[in-house]
Amino acid sequence: MIKKTAVFFIILIFPLFYGCAGIQKAEIIEYKGPSIVWPSPPEKSRIKYLYSIWNLEAEGETFGDKVRAFWRGEGELDDITMSPTLVRPFGIYVDDKRLYITDTAALRVTVIDLKTKEVLNIGREDDQGRLEYPIAAVSDKSGNIYVSDVSRNLVLIYDEKGNYKNKLEGFKRPTGIGINQQKGLLYIIDTVENVVHVYDTKGTLQHEFGGNGESEGQFNYPTHIHVDENGFVYIVDSMNARVQIFDEQGNFISAFGSRSNAAGDFSKPKGIAVDTEGHLYVVDAEFDNVQIFDRKGQVLTFFGEAGSDAGAFWLPSGIAIDRLNRVYVADTHNQRIQVFQFLGGD
Repeated sequence: MIKKTAVFFIILIFPLFYGCAGIQKAEIIEYKGPSIVWPSPPEKSRIKYLYSIWNLEAEGETFGDKVRAFWRGEGELDDITMSPTLVRPFGIYVDDKRLYITDTAALRVTVIDLKTKEVLNIGREDDQGRLEYPIAAVSDKSGNIYVSDVSRNLVLIYDEKGNYKNKLEGFKRPTGIGINQQKGLLYIIDTVENVVHVYDTKGTLQHEFGGNGESEGQFNYPTHIHVDENGFVYIVDSMNARVQIFDEQGNFISAFGSRSNAAGDFSKPKGIAVDTEGHLYVVDAEFDNVQIFDRKGQVLTFFGEAGSDAGAFWLPSGIAIDRLNRVYVADTHNQRIQVFQFLGGD
């Protein structure tokens, strides 16, 4: 009788440990209250809050998935890398198909299919491809994913399914990554060196620009970067409290911003992005908002405030904008991505 019971127990629990895991899908948390817009009426609205993303829960029993992984020797039941939610979203990138989120606490990159909402987590299994402190991620036209890791001082390269392929090395502290899709160029910031390294997507170094200082084209702790469709390069020069703009060769074009609490200036500038009309968006973690500028650096408006309600931020960091001018902001300490719509107009 004991043997029969044991066999029955093994048959019962085997599917739990080794059965197919549910497909993870991100939950879209729709806002059902009155419209949240900036600026407030009677001024013409330019930005509208849409929804947020926090829960990455699998369809089915998430705890069962964690138990299966535990018994396969792939993690602990309280392993934060197995969290079914965003933990500390930091960097963010969007292409035509997917949203890429670096999570500095969950030690992974979460990739969300914009159509199906299916979730792929990268960097928590393979030893060569493991992530220890991912900061930024971008993808190229072939679907390859490039991730900077400031703990390993590497840029790791994965295929579109999240399989480790290769790495770029020789950095002291690789942080922001931008990509020129037309030319196939990667712009990688080394924050400690105050230099931007430019590689092709085959991994060959093309050139470098920057250097420590306060003059035009020099940096003091650069962090975030964006490359627009015309090849212009926008870099957040954080300790100089400014944004600098370069051409694709790294030649200085212009700069704007200084350190103050005034509109148009910065305190702790973070992520930067550009919409289809050429407006620049700069996140400020101290202001808990996003300021919008024209190409000349004139501030046009802002959105967000300190808090945890819809449209409010707590130490936000990364930002990305898709071709439909949907604006994705990593609301880091509220553990979510908030999505807004640019409504058009200057």
